[in-house]
Amino acid sequence: MYKIISFFVLALFLTSCGGDVNTGSEVYDPQVGDDRHYSEMQSLITKSDEPIVLFGGKKKSSSDSDSGGSIVNSYLWRAALESISFMPLIAVDSRGGAILTDWYSTHQSPNEKFKFNIIILSSELQISSIRVHAFKQVKNLAGQWQPVQVSGELSRNIEDNILRKAISLKAKASSKD
Repeated sequence: MYKIISFFVLALFLTSCGGDVNTGSEVYDPQVGDDRHYSEMQSLITKSDEPIVLFGGKKKSSSDSDSGGSIVNSYLWRAALESISFMPLIAVDSRGGAILTDWYSTHQSPNEKFKFNIIILSSELQISSIRVHAFKQVKNLAGQWQPVQVSGELSRNIEDNILRKAISLKAKASSKD
């Protein structure tokens, strides 16, 4: 008798696990409560509330520390986002200056895909303030993705494109003033 009751309890438990789960009408909002505090206060790269500073940089005065400013150039940042707006993003960190895309392939070339990591290094509007790391994979005959070496020319072309867009955005903003 004990075995039969155990069997029914186990069967009931297993069937309840596979049922349709009603998640309700709540939608997860990452900008609520602790999540909002965490995303506002910490950079994805530095894991602190201070922006990342590479290769030295200007010392912040005590009046600057409360400003919440960023060391990345806003025109470069916006131009970088516009340049890769067609690609899915994995991570975006405006305070640290990092944009990481997910793999992307086109309908014209379904057997190759690209991924980019874009880093804005400083607040200067110049080419040395941008670093683009490009990654490429191609599908082999077995249907598996394999990494392929990407020429530095692709990264340089994207960096040049971002800089041109940033200069254009700054010119448009200056003409409005």
